[in-house]
Amino acid sequence: MNEPKGPITIDFESWLQANGYGEYDFARQDLGVIGSYGGRTYSNQPIDQIPIVFVHGNSDGALLDPQNTKWGTGWSSSIKYFTKQNYSSATLYATTWGDRITGNAYQRTHNCEVITRIRTFIEAVLEYTGAPQIHVISHSMGVAIARKAVRGGYIDADDGICNVGTSLRSRINTFIGISGANYGIHTYLSVERTCLTFNVLGMCQCSGGNITAIAPTCNKKNGFWPGEPCEIADSLTAPELCGGQTRACSRNAYSSLLQEMNENPINEGSFVFSFWSYNDDLIGFHDSVYGRPTSFVPFSNATRVIRGMNHMETKDKTPDIQYKLIKTHKF
Repeated sequence: MNEPKGPITIDFESWLQANGYGEYDFARQDLGVIGSYGGRTYSNQPIDQIPIVFVHGNSDGALLDPQNTKWGTGWSSSIKYFTKQNYSSATLYATTWGDRITGNAYQRTHNCEVITRIRTFIEAVLEYTGAPQIHVISHSMGVAIARKAVRGGYIDADDGICNVGTSLRSRINTFIGISGANYGIHTYLSVERTCLTFNVLGMCQCSGGNITAIAPTCNKKNGFWPGEPCEIADSLTAPELCGGQTRACSRNAYSSLLQEMNENPINEGSFVFSFWSYNDDLIGFHDSVYGRPTSFVPFSNATRVIRGMNHMETKDKTPDIQYKLIKTHKF
């Protein structure tokens, strides 16, 4: 099967323009055929499945970027799989947030602009399709973005304070979070003996004592700040410091936005699932952040740990799992 191509259909774009959504540029025409996906291919095409909204992670996008096959695979694999299961573009939706430039990843946060964009896209899909509920499938940084978009409420972000709106939980049938960073994220440079966020991309220091949160994506309000360890001693190795089970002094103090969501028991949908890999090359440490499995979405109905897949493969090689979860509500 050929790679899926966007952008969103003429029918969906016309509807968006006519119903007050034009300013959001969900088509992302600047990205050509990889910037978005979804919509009816002809007027009054039936919606014969519960629609799905896909939310990508940092530096990724709606569809596969041929120029960035490492971090820019998009939701192409999932869309191809679901299409084979008799889903049409009228029931599969994705838009790109961000510029897809990997070098800018350290600047991105869970801010008002991005979360409001995804929230509005979800609302648009619900209104356009007329579906009583939708599914949301999210990956990486997109997990927390989608969680807050669904949960609603206020955000105290680096780009201001905003109210996303009331909870959309009753409109979400199944929420899937894949390899998210719900308790922050860090990996390490053994030479510097400090915990680093996204070290695989050479970006920023998120924890490690007095020098902390030096890049926007690490910030303590709406970034990936995982908290601080109890102590930083010369006897500690970097893996012990960053991924250890016994040094969780920061358990009750980490990114404010993440902590607020994690402690609120009103979750993201009728059914919530999360899964991740112990071989994640971005998160590292068997997914442990100061003893917490950071990809665990609190109040999930069920979780699964996958072995042998890297960060992007947990999305690109699991469409069958995604499909089973929305159809059977079990792994």
